[in-house]
Amino acid sequence: MQHSDAELRNWRDWTDPDFFVTDRHRETRVIPLFLRQILPAAFMRTKMTLTGWCLIVVSLGLGAAAYNTTSNILFLALSLLLSSLILSGVLSLINFKKLEWNLRVPLHLRAGEVGAAEIDLANKKTVFPSMSICFNLESEIVTEEGRVYMQNTLNPGESCKLKWRITPQKRGRFDLRLSGVQSQFPFGFLQRTIESNLHAAVIVWPARVEYTFQMSSGGYRVSTGTAKKRLGQGGDLLNIRPYERGDVPRFVHWKATARTGRLMIRQLAQEGESGYSLYIDTDATKWDEAQFERLCSLVCSLAEDLFYSGRLERVQVGDSTLLPIRTAHDLYILFDELSLLKRQRKPVTSPVSQQSNWLTFGPVGERGVA
Repeated sequence: MQHSDAELRNWRDWTDPDFFVTDRHRETRVIPLFLRQILPAAFMRTKMTLTGWCLIVVSLGLGAAAYNTTSNILFLALSLLLSSLILSGVLSLINFKKLEWNLRVPLHLRAGEVGAAEIDLANKKTVFPSMSICFNLESEIVTEEGRVYMQNTLNPGESCKLKWRITPQKRGRFDLRLSGVQSQFPFGFLQRTIESNLHAAVIVWPARVEYTFQMSSGGYRVSTGTAKKRLGQGGDLLNIRPYERGDVPRFVHWKATARTGRLMIRQLAQEGESGYSLYIDTDATKWDEAQFERLCSLVCSLAEDLFYSGRLERVQVGDSTLLPIRTAHDLYILFDELSLLKRQRKPVTSPVSQQSNWLTFGPVGERGVA
C-alpha cells in the first residue's frame, strides 16, 4: 500500500494541538501553543489508569535505584518504562485519528420488549487500524449507563456496526445519547476520552397486556355474505399493492411477486360484518396514574389485534381528530399518539353514537380497566 508524503508527514506531526480537528491551522505563537499542549481541549481528556500509576511508582523507584547504584542496566530499564508510557500516549492519539461514528436509533420501540440502537463506525485512515474502542451511551429508558465495545480490530478503510440492546420499561419520547468514546489502547496505562454530543429521539409504544374481549351480540351487521369495499380479511380480492412495513406475511401474493420481481401484498375485501370504533376518554378525574398507563397498553393491544383481524375502523383519543384506520401507517400513528398521551382536566364530549360499534373504556377497582 502506497501513501503520499503529505499524509505521512501529517501522521508524524502528532504533537500538533489540532490533531483531531478536520480543518487544521498552524499555531505560531509560543505561549498559546505551550498552553494548548498542557491544557488540551475540553472534548479530549486523558487520565492515568491504576496500571499507569503503578508504572509511575515503579519508574520512580527504579530511577532512584539507578542513580544510587549508577547501573546502566537499571537506566536502560527506566528508559524502557518511560518510553512505553510515551508510546502509549502517541498510539492512543493515533487510535482516534480519522475515526468517524454516527448514532442510529429505531423509529420506535415497545415497552417491555428488547430493541437495539446502532453505532455506525468507520475508519477513514489509510495507514493505521483502530482497536479497543468503547462507546458510552445513556438514556432515561435505562437506569444505568450502557457501554458498547468494539470487539475486533477495525482496519484502514473498513466500517462496522455496533449494537446497543435496550429494553424500555415505560412509554413516551426519550433521547438516546452518545456521551463519550473511550480507549485504553495500547497498554492500558492511559485512558483517553473524547466527548460526543450525538443524540436522537425515539418513541416507545405502550407495552402489550393480556386481556379478554367478547364481541357483543347486539352489534349492527349488514347482509350476510356481502363483502364491503374496504380492506379486511374476507375472501374477495380487492387490490394488489407493493409490500409496506408492517404488512402481514400471509397476505403475500406470490404470483405477482414472481412476475414483478418485488414483494406484492393482497388486499382483501372485508366480510359483511361491521368493525369497531374506539374512543379513549382522557379525563384526569376519571383515571389515576396507574390505571391510565394500563389504559394506554390495553388500547394499544386491542387496536393492534382488531386491525390485523380486519375489524378496526376508527379511533378517537380525547378531543383529537377522529382517526380512520386503513393501513398499518395509520395504526402506527395511533401508537405514537398513545405513547405521548397525557390526562386532561377538561371535559370532552364523547362521539359515541348508536350507528356503529363504539368501544369505550372505564376504570375497574384500583388498577383494572374495562
